[in-house]
Amino acid sequence: MLVILMIVEVWGVYLVMLLNGESVSVFQNATILRILRVLRLLRTARMAKILRTMPELMLLIKGIVVATRSVFFTLALLGIFIYVFSIIFIQLTRDTTLGDKYFTRFTESMLTLLLDAVLPDLSVFMREIIDEGAVVAIVMFVFILLGSVTMMNMLVGVLVEVIKTVSEIEREQMEVSFVKKIFSDMITKLNLDADGDNKISKDEFDTLLSKPEAAKALLNIGVDVVGLVDYRDVLFGKEGDVELSFAEFMEAILELRGTNNAKVKDIVDLRKFLSQETGAIYELVATVTAPDDDASSVSSFGHRAHSKRSASKINEEC
Repeated sequence: MLVILMIVEVWGVYLVMLLNGESVSVFQNATILRILRVLRLLRTARMAKILRTMPELMLLIKGIVVATRSVFFTLALLGIFIYVFSIIFIQLTRDTTLGDKYFTRFTESMLTLLLDAVLPDLSVFMREIIDEGAVVAIVMFVFILLGSVTMMNMLVGVLVEVIKTVSEIEREQMEVSFVKKIFSDMITKLNLDADGDNKISKDEFDTLLSKPEAAKALLNIGVDVVGLVDYRDVLFGKEGDVELSFAEFMEAILELRGTNNAKVKDIVDLRKFLSQETGAIYELVATVTAPDDDASSVSSFGHRAHSKRSASKINEEC
């Protein structure tokens, strides 16, 4: 398409000139030549190739397109306000010096409110553009709407969003570092790692969590201390035979914050935990209700076998 337009621009102009029998100097001032030169604006379509290599620009452009409806109704509401207040100011300033200067006619009143009230920095410039011609004024208004209003406000919104995200990340990192420092200092101060294996056991965890400083630090980062106490059997095992390194311990603690979103891993861990607890309950019930006679023993054995198969099935699904 661009090649065709370039050919029309270069050769079509002279063909039209020859058909009309006009000279080059005369034809250059003709209206049709000006119209054909407007086709040069379509060369900007080449920028589409550049935009494809810059996804950030495409993201901003798509954002502008999505916000077009909201921007349109916002401008429509602004137009209604200007319309209403133009009538009000015409009535209030009638037969006054202010009215004779700014609100003589309805169109002049609307133009005054738009340029001197809404766009005061561009008032003088826009009046000169309007005096030049209506087409130039409309194009300039569109440019101001896109460049000054839309893009600058979008820039402010992007900066605010980036600063908000960075501040949240920095605050979270500071809180996590603060909790790690408190726990590390308390482990050293209380000599909890007496065996020197650099791991935290269930008893050491209970001692650490009984300190108000540790509980307060966990609450500051959104960890439910009461729920953490109930969760200790999962971390260290019911018999307390599991020990965690400090890094593993802090990672497990930070995963229990209330602000975290549920992940697939959390659902899988929950299913494994439920399957283990269900299997333990089946075994306990089978042991307690086991009768002395052989017939009942056979029935109980079958029930236990069925329970184990059910627990095994749940484990396989997990």
